[in-house]
Amino acid sequence: MASSTPSATAAPIESASPVSSSEPAPLASKEELRSASGRGEEGWLPLADRYPNDPRVLRRLALAHASHTGGLADGMIVVRRLFQVAPEEAKSMDMQYLVQRAAEIPGPPADLAWTMLAEEMGSHGPDVLYRISLTKPKLAEHAKQLLGDAAVRQLTSPALAIALELRSAPSCSARLPLLDRAIQEGDERALTVLAGLSAGTRHGCGKYKRKPCMPACPEQVDEFRQAIAKLSQHLRATGT
Repeated sequence: MASSTPSATAAPIESASPVSSSEPAPLASKEELRSASGRGEEGWLPLADRYPNDPRVLRRLALAHASHTGGLADGMIVVRRLFQVAPEEAKSMDMQYLVQRAAEIPGPPADLAWTMLAEEMGSHGPDVLYRISLTKPKLAEHAKQLLGDAAVRQLTSPALAIALELRSAPSCSARLPLLDRAIQEGDERALTVLAGLSAGTRHGCGKYKRKPCMPACPEQVDEFRQAIAKLSQHLRATGT
């Protein structure tokens, strides 16, 4: 990722013609990819002009742009193009990291990143928004607002949807009717929510915070722990 190459505009990528399914898009050869490798933007920009629909080229150009200060804006334009020609790339942790990083920098990169997260990454956009809401305090409120938007909710996977409902339920008892869905549709995110509600701590409460703390939902502990066990078994059985 390290590079000292100055930022180069990626505007031609953004204006490339839409992907057509009528005929295969031309792809760079192995020799061309090998030749461009290690040269940063200088190597990948000409290939991106020549092969604007080749995901391998776009991915490497996005990483090259984002590898130096000031290149993230160009990188986001290329990432957007990459998702257009290869929507499956939205599940790439590398690309998700770049989009999240752009969301943290005020200005055009952030504006584009938030739009992509809310509209252009399928179910993976809400997944990233959820992570941001839990791990980035300065961005959490905006991420939560987007997760509450009806259009974003429609993109949300069943696994994320049940985790959100468990987390936002108004009371412990209100979570009980959600447990069957959590067992069938949930993933590690639902497990984390239920574990946090049903586990106490050895200390942290009372005078000097040395006494044990009760679980957040003491009356529902048995139901939550049973759901955790069943969901864990379901995830093991399905290999997820």
